[in-house]
Amino acid sequence: MTELLSWDDRPELAASILNPALISASIAWCVTRYTDEHEAGMPWEVSFLVPPLVLHRGTRERLPRSGATHLAPWTIANRNTLVGFADRARRFRPHVEEGLRVGLRSGLLEVSDSAHLRASVPDKVRFKDQSELREIVSRAAVLGTVLGRAGSSANIFTILGVSP
Repeated sequence: MTELLSWDDRPELAASILNPALISASIAWCVTRYTDEHEAGMPWEVSFLVPPLVLHRGTRERLPRSGATHLAPWTIANRNTLVGFADRARRFRPHVEEGLRVGLRSGLLEVSDSAHLRASVPDKVRFKDQSELREIVSRAAVLGTVLGRAGSSANIFTILGVSP
């Protein structure tokens, strides 16, 4: 397991984008929309794909803007965007684990007995402006719908070229 640097030793940019609260929020918004498709919630392992997709600006900007988009055709159309995604997902793992711990401790996320995540996000959240935070959670929500329609977690991992 990769050891995370203490907060004082993390570069400022990395600390802001890899903030465990932001990671937790991005997962929670994704889980909320995923749960619209699957009442049981999002499989635990799928949550590890969310932050490397929505927090990486280049990938986030290419993510679907509509839940009507299907994952497989989007992946084919954006294969250049996903070059290196598997490696990025592996590097994100300790940060995602940290974000999941924050989400679970705060009650934003919960895990069912079947290892599915559910989220408790407010019905209405207001953002002061068109901030990057708004873009991240908005894209995470749409991603939740897209992933929820993509089939099993094994199918999602296969489409994205990642092994759990």
